[in-house]
Amino acid sequence: EKLMYALILSGLAMQMIGNSRPASGAEHHISHLWEMSVINDPVDALHGEKVSVGLILTLEKYGKILECIESGRCQVNGSAELETELLKDTFDRKGLYEEVMEENGDSLLKSINQEQLAAQLRDIAAELKKLPKYTEMQKKLKAAGCMTSMEELNLPDIKELTLALSPYVRRRLTLMRISKLLELS
Repeated sequence: EKLMYALILSGLAMQMIGNSRPASGAEHHISHLWEMSVINDPVDALHGEKVSVGLILTLEKYGKILECIESGRCQVNGSAELETELLKDTFDRKGLYEEVMEENGDSLLKSINQEQLAAQLRDIAAELKKLPKYTEMQKKLKAAGCMTSMEELNLPDIKELTLALSPYVRRRLTLMRISKLLELS
């Protein structure tokens, strides 16, 4: 019943907004990247299975951001440009570079006031604390019979490349994309 209610609400939210943004964040961008098969061979798994693994990767990354903010090791680094060389090297192999550049247009990161972002890091940390830790989510997903690792999807070790490229799959301002402005040490 709860699942059906959530699905109905997310469907209504998407209809009201006119796109999938209310129900599709960084975890979906990871799945879409793998479905494009530009950094991996085709994956024989359902979209939801890839989203499940994408959720784990996203929560793990967000946990690292939280840890760095709380320990004072997170700085806004000022790099708002698209990573055109990385995008060209990766997406041009499948003839998708122009499409990715068209999707992204001018960098969304240029619209962010970096001083304001730096001032908001503690607020971002407060929101990140509300999310479950990736290990907790992994246990819940495993208990439900879901996939939770890249190994289960038979993907090679492309985690870092996945995290670098996935924010460019859709023109959306997720924390995964904003993290490109952050220097985490």
